[in-house]
Amino acid sequence: MISQFQFKMKVLHFVKVNKKNTDRHAILAIVTFLVILLMYPIPDIFFEKKDVSSYYSDKKFVGSFTGDLVFNKYYDLSVQTGKTDTITKHLSSYMENSDYITGNVVGQITENESEILREFKFTTLNIDNKNKGNNEPLTSGILYTEVFKQEGLFNNIVYQQINDIKVATLGISEANYVENLTLIEDAKANADLVFVHMKWKETTDKKVSNIQRTIAKAICDAGADVVVGHNAQVLQPMEVYNDKVIFYSLGNFLHGDNYAFSLESVMAQYIIEPNNPSIVIRIIPLSLAYGYPKPALDFFDIPYRMSVTDTLTSNLPKDLKMTEKDGILSIIIN
Repeated sequence: MISQFQFKMKVLHFVKVNKKNTDRHAILAIVTFLVILLMYPIPDIFFEKKDVSSYYSDKKFVGSFTGDLVFNKYYDLSVQTGKTDTITKHLSSYMENSDYITGNVVGQITENESEILREFKFTTLNIDNKNKGNNEPLTSGILYTEVFKQEGLFNNIVYQQINDIKVATLGISEANYVENLTLIEDAKANADLVFVHMKWKETTDKKVSNIQRTIAKAICDAGADVVVGHNAQVLQPMEVYNDKVIFYSLGNFLHGDNYAFSLESVMAQYIIEPNNPSIVIRIIPLSLAYGYPKPALDFFDIPYRMSVTDTLTSNLPKDLKMTEKDGILSIIIN
């Protein structure tokens, strides 16, 4: 009884001594709580999955572009344990409403990884291989281009008829882009749209080099409508050049490493509307916090989303028409 009384007295004494600091402690606790919310992703159960079908229903063509896919044991294990949907479900509504989806796979493709690619509904892939390999059985109907480490080895153009639009997809590297300029010209002569995957030498640099600019513009001059850079491992600024779009790097799309420089990512869309000569570029910011891509469109994603948008648009002219709705940036190209 005496010990209990002494404990109560100690508590009262502590409250009396620290009474002046109560408000300060309360404010500090609230701020700490908010910081934690902003730093860590909120579980999916707190947010309703958004249906985006209505936006895409009247579009003539929707092409979606992702960053690099670097597979590891985490993804293989997800497939083996029947959790492929965990990786792909957050983008399913965007993929289902796309006519064309392309990305860059680093390395050989395993059977488990091919299941993930099919679940994402990729229509074309660029495969960045150290050595030439037979990926056809594993891509299971997904058309692909390849860029090899050895110079002179490439299988870098495929054609697709999508509605009434013929699309050419090419994969080239910084080392052999000159030889492929003629091929890009030929592709433009035989297709309505030409999309070029470009492998850069330099990595982990958010700044676009003069060499990158020179090469990307040469590719556009040869006939490319969109250039998508790869191998940088980071998000880099985009550019609009003579009404052509250059994504120097969209960052990573699937990546097992949690280094800070590798987590900024976006999915870009090239949209043609009926009876409208303008092109709409949609930028969907992605969070890779758990090793899978998830649209960063929630309230607590605002700081991250602002950082991604600032990086991507930092080199765009001020007079370019841009709007943002529900966290997605739209850029109008005449």
